[in-house]
Amino acid sequence: MQTMNRAGWESFAPARHTPDPARVRFALSGLFLLGGLTGLLGALLPIWAIHLTLETSAAGNCFLAIAFGTAGAVAAQSRAGSAEKGLRRRLVAGCLLASASLAGVSLLYDQTWLAAPLVALGVAVGLLAMTTASALYDTLTPQRTPALLDLAGVSFGLGAGAACATAWLSIGWLSWEWLLRLAALGLLAAATVTSRGTSFAAAPALASAAPRPMRLSPIGVLLGLGLFLQACNYGVLGGWLAFYLARRFGMTTSDSLAVLLVFWIAMTAGRVAAMRLPAIDRHLRSLFAATAFCLLGCAFLLNTTQSSGAFVGALLAGLGVGALHPLTLGAAVRDRHGLNPADLRAFFATSFVAVALAGWLMGQLSSRFGIEAVVWSALATSAAALLVLGTMIIEAKLSAGASAAG
Repeated sequence: MQTMNRAGWESFAPARHTPDPARVRFALSGLFLLGGLTGLLGALLPIWAIHLTLETSAAGNCFLAIAFGTAGAVAAQSRAGSAEKGLRRRLVAGCLLASASLAGVSLLYDQTWLAAPLVALGVAVGLLAMTTASALYDTLTPQRTPALLDLAGVSFGLGAGAACATAWLSIGWLSWEWLLRLAALGLLAAATVTSRGTSFAAAPALASAAPRPMRLSPIGVLLGLGLFLQACNYGVLGGWLAFYLARRFGMTTSDSLAVLLVFWIAMTAGRVAAMRLPAIDRHLRSLFAATAFCLLGCAFLLNTTQSSGAFVGALLAGLGVGALHPLTLGAAVRDRHGLNPADLRAFFATSFVAVALAGWLMGQLSSRFGIEAVVWSALATSAAALLVLGTMIIEAKLSAGASAAG
């Protein structure tokens, strides 16, 4: 599995060897905004539960509304082009719609009316995800793909951490309504800056290239499943950790948001650390080490009796979740039977639907089995990812052995 997935690069590798810096900045900005929205939702959930009297099932339905809007936007934009004007217009439109949605939610005092603005917010997330995916795809080159994907993940984590930190610092002097209005103003400013951004270098090779169908080789399927399982953990832990700590241990909103902030910081640090770890398709110890951090962190979150244990659990789980995702992406772009760049674009966009659906499922499971289902689900998802990726590695070695014997 050490051969670069050349088939997916054939249409444009000769035309571009280094990414356009303007496109890279544009893509990373989109990731930062998406991370900010993800972090903000996780931080607001325990606050909404208090002020809007949300039970676990109703809180999960908030994620369902977002998932519905995101899926619709991804489906509608799946055939849109990636020209410069189209990208900028879609990002500006996504920022404006997200800004209006958050401002609308800030005016509500009854959970009955939450669905409509949250569906609109989901549409904005889907629009931002598809636009960012197209921009990120346009920056990929055979030599720089792993580094660019690592930067994308770090930018997402920084956005989530910044939103969570803002929510945590505002506790006590800024109401949740004004926090949403502040976020809406930030998105409005982002739309203004984006509309006035510098021009991209043209990418004719990508614009003219015919779309390649997604391959369904066993290794590609396992890689895709592993990526989706890891995306679900962002919806589980990133969306529900603060809510879980408040309900399970009676933590104050400030303390629960501080633990959530530790998770996002650790997740980002785990992504940075993964840049120096051996790839999981070459050394199983990287896979086992990252998964062990996830499982140990979940064990702390389940069994701790003090806030210090919750901080340790969030730190370990964040490091594991953060490290495993880029390691899997690295295997995906190196594997000649895995995912081509167009596949990665599709997985990136649809993974936000998976994040929202995982958040919705947590509401249903927690309502039925208790709030501990949040951490048990994160633990089960991490174990399932280990099983899937381990199977992928075994399958790849068997395929390589069969090819060598032939």
